[in-house]
Amino acid sequence: MKRKLQKILILPFLLIIFGGCSSQPMIKMSEENQQKVDEKRAKLEGNKSTGKLQAVNNNQWKVYDTSPKFNLEDFMPLAINELKTWTNDKQVRTSYLCYKDDQAKLSQSVSIQDGKIETHLLKWDQNSLQQAKIKGSKFPLQKYDGADVVYEQLLSGPIKKNHSWKCGKQTAKISEIYQEIKLKNQTFKDVVEVSIGDSKFYYAKGLGLVAQIKGQEVWYVKSISDNVMLVTKIEAGLPNEQQTSLIERQKIEFHWQTNDTIANALTFILQNNHLLSENQVVESITLENGVAVVELSQGAVATFNAHPQGEKAVMASIITTIGQMMNTDKVKLTVDGGPLIPWTFKNTPDSVYQLNDEWFNVYSQDIVQYN
Repeated sequence: MKRKLQKILILPFLLIIFGGCSSQPMIKMSEENQQKVDEKRAKLEGNKSTGKLQAVNNNQWKVYDTSPKFNLEDFMPLAINELKTWTNDKQVRTSYLCYKDDQAKLSQSVSIQDGKIETHLLKWDQNSLQQAKIKGSKFPLQKYDGADVVYEQLLSGPIKKNHSWKCGKQTAKISEIYQEIKLKNQTFKDVVEVSIGDSKFYYAKGLGLVAQIKGQEVWYVKSISDNVMLVTKIEAGLPNEQQTSLIERQKIEFHWQTNDTIANALTFILQNNHLLSENQVVESITLENGVAVVELSQGAVATFNAHPQGEKAVMASIITTIGQMMNTDKVKLTVDGGPLIPWTFKNTPDSVYQLNDEWFNVYSQDIVQYN
């Protein structure tokens, strides 16, 4: 059954709200998780931002007289299939949870602003929330294992006023705990204020980070969307219907939801663009020594040859699209653990193919390059 989806454009990404043939969400949640989602929506309901943000006045914020008992996991930055939209009233930033492993206590998310993507890794235990940033990454195709990165501690237990810890080269401190704060027509409850240098960070129970203040600049959460899929446009080489070249450049949809797999995302791309049949899938895809190794279902070669533009165009399309997705210029195609043997496309040793810009210019099977 095909999914019935509502799309909301959030450049450079689309936001897809899961739906089905009924009013029930596609992703089933336990009653406990559903209650958390409902509470989260209730906290932000009616909090639409208008006008220009003035300097923050915290005189009316309600402070706890004594520190309440909070668990660190109450302040996790993002939930599964959740997207946060931030603003400083001049710019917009979105963040989305890509992976979450509760057993390893490790998650991975992206922050997108002005077309630039930053990957965030988060690890946690009962006493700390720690984050590492990976700059300059593309959409999160690679699942990081959390090794060989530098973490900074965002929050440390116990959650008590004046509790302090090291955050990089600076000292972080819980400077206040509020029953309620108001930021531009928005109200957040059970908020921990963390001071680091001249910056302040505000973590709300059940919502995670909801505001950052540095000097007069204030970034705050404008909206939270639950149970959504992230969609972006990526560049691909699709078969050229005019056959003046093997492939032509086009922008195509790439779908992602929390804890998805690259193989599943690539299957959607190939099926959606008629490069694989509905019964064929990408079994696996890995990056090994700079080579993207892709395992396809049986019958893929027959599907390539049944395509109106022929096997050569389909092979060039798949190799180019996968290479661009995985940020490599070498792609290996396999079936049942062995090399994929094309019928008309020039084969290479071990079925390792190198991307070739000439595929966009000429229609020929004799332009394959490999090492």
